[in-house]
Amino acid sequence: MRLAILAQEVVGLSRTPVQDIAPPPLSPHGGRTPWIRGVTSQMVAVVDLEALARDPRLMVNEEVQAP
Repeated sequence: MRLAILAQEVVGLSRTPVQDIAPPPLSPHGGRTPWIRGVTSQMVAVVDLEALARDPRLMVNEEVQAP
C-alpha cells in the first residue's frame, strides 16, 4: 500500500532519536489522538502512519493514476 499526505507547506525535515520523543499530549476531550505517536522537544508531532491509515475518517482513493 502507498500512502500520501497532502500538505500546503513542509517547513523542513529532522531526525529525532526515539528516546527524545515524549508521549503525546491529551486532546481537548481528555483522550489521546490514536495516530499521534508522540512529540519532540520542539513540539513537532510524530505521526504513526499505520494508525493514521486505519482511521475510518481517512479518505482513500484507490484509483491508480499515471504520473
